[in-house]
Formats: sequence, C-alpha cells, structure tokens
Amino acid sequence: LCHMTNKTRRHGNNKAIRSKITVAYKNSPMGAQLEYFKLTCERVKEANEMNNNFQKQIIELKKAKLALEERRLSLEEMRFARPSISLPIILPDES
Repeated sequence: LCHMTNKTRRHGNNKAIRSKITVAYKNSPMGAQLEYFKLTCERVKEANEMNNNFQKQIIELKKAKLALEERRLSLEEMRFARPSISLPIILPDES
C-alpha cells in the first residue's frame, strides 16, 4: 500500500491510480475491517443522535406534565380558597 501511495504521489495524484489503490485497499482484510469500523462508528453516531433527541423529547414531555400538574394544583387551591357563601340558620325559638 505504501509503495502504491508513493507511486500516486509521483504521478501527481492521478485519479485512476488513486481509484485502484482504494479498491485494492478496500478488498484487503485490513481495508475491510477499516470500512466495517467506519460504518459501525457512523451507526453509533446516528444511534447516539437519535437517543439524544429522544431524551430531549422526554424532558420536554416531563416539563409539560409538571406544568399541567402545577396548573391543576393552583386551580384546586383557588377552589378551596374561595369564600363559601354562608346562610344564616334560623333555629326555632325555644320559648
């Protein structure tokens, strides 16, 4: 591979030679491992990004749930804080 790379440099980075080197490298066991590793890294990055987005959505849902609970409690508090209407109770005269 190094020998081919040196040839590539001497020929002024000829695209055809670079292409042959790339194909030869990808077909080698080490090249296949590197390609597999690159694909795995990409998949891990994508999975991490999806997980981060999912976690952000969970946080937003929990915030919304807390806001609803806070609103429910404030409405409940207002209901109990409201003065009740008192009616006088007239008892029969004991005499």
